Amino acid sequence: MEDMRLISVAGSVHFSPHIKTTKDGRQYVHFTIATNSKKETPRPQFHIKVFDQEMMLMAMKLQSGTKICVTGEYKDSIAIVAGCLLISQQVIASNIELVTVKINK
Repeated sequence: MEDMRLISVAGSVHFSPHIKTTKDGRQYVHFTIATNSKKETPRPQFHIKVFDQEMMLMAMKLQSGTKICVTGEYKDSIAIVAGCLLISQQVIASNIELVTVKINK
């Protein structure tokens, strides 16, 4: 049995949400969030998948740049593409929260 790894990731929506369908016909919302400064290359990103119907409605309203925190099951995979090692990090969301930033003046 594979262990489930839970993770919370805070960052900004990088690619806006869109609806996809699994091979077995289940719809889900997919988007990515970036976790660090734009100056860091490559910019760490997490692929987020949302299967819960209520969360899907909320996720579809997110816009690029929106600050959020996603909690869910973490999975990664490694591939070699054109001689480069690529690590895909994905989170199957169980919770999504908007993050408010308070600036003290």
